[in-house]
Amino acid sequence: MGAERPPVRARSLILAAFVGLILSLGAASAAHAAPAAWAPAVDVSPGQPGREAVSAVAPDGAIIAAWTSDSSPDAAILFATSHDDGASWSAPVNLSGTGAYDASPRIAVLDDGTITVVFAHNFTTVQATTSLDDGASWSSPRTLSSPGVEAVYSTVVTDGDTFIASWSQYTGGILYALDVSSSSDGLTWGPITGRPRHRLRAHPDGHLVERQRRTD
Repeated sequence: MGAERPPVRARSLILAAFVGLILSLGAASAAHAAPAAWAPAVDVSPGQPGREAVSAVAPDGAIIAAWTSDSSPDAAILFATSHDDGASWSAPVNLSGTGAYDASPRIAVLDDGTITVVFAHNFTTVQATTSLDDGASWSSPRTLSSPGVEAVYSTVVTDGDTFIASWSQYTGGILYALDVSSSSDGLTWGPITGRPRHRLRAHPDGHLVERQRRTD
């Protein structure tokens, strides 16, 4: 892990909160150098309602963002990139298939620039899609969760070299476990490892933090 990683991850968390707030109103903007000054809002999803926005900073400094766009009765995951600190954005790319309800995206990027977006598919499964070319093209969505089991509350974090996706699952109407799968490239994922009552989070310095609830 290089010396430049901590400020990039800290900036990513700030941008996530900022883009989430602005996209909930249908727009996003970038900050000036002065902490209290902001540039005029930029519409990242023109003509399309947006919510549940998340963002990250790529190793080359690009800001990448994903969000849920509603088009009743369907919903899709959209993605856009900014290479000028948020002053302008690429046209949104649809990461979802047709006739699906995809929502609640989570985004992570490796040190080599590989991007993965994890999201909820049709309220029942967790899927992931990956880009190896800075978001220009994406892999077909891959289901990560176990077949026949309702999966919710997904997230994806990275230590810079590996993606770690996690989610909770319902069995018999009871939310009881967290499942985890990892990937070094976002295309091939390892076996699911059950972690009952655990939750993973990415710390700004790049470490993975595991939270456990005890019932004894």
